[in-house]
Amino acid sequence: GGGCEFALSCDIRIVAENAQFGFPETEVGLTVTTAGTKLLADINPGPMGSNAGDLVTLGDKVYFTASNGHSGLELWRTDGTAGETTLVADIAAGEADSNPQGFAVVGTVVYFTADR
Repeated sequence: GGGCEFALSCDIRIVAENAQFGFPETEVGLTVTTAGTKLLADINPGPMGSNAGDLVTLGDKVYFTASNGHSGLELWRTDGTAGETTLVADIAAGEADSNPQGFAVVGTVVYFTADR
């Protein structure tokens, strides 16, 4: 986390071909910037985390996959505030995962595939 944040602040990076960068501390709702990391909203409170991933932007919103521990891996949206970090839809009802993936923004629409 900290090393990647440092690398983000650099104009030039020299790395090995097999180097991997990431934010192991990411939980849904974390904003990672060169100023550090802050929790936006704790979507799945407790030690398990929310498995945030597959982020795509549309206007001033970010759409992503996450699990709150009750609705499985589903589609979420945030405008960067805790109050507006919400589950868009529980596509696979209950604890089952719908596994949204393959996000594509076309005009004002986010397209993706999911299991039902």
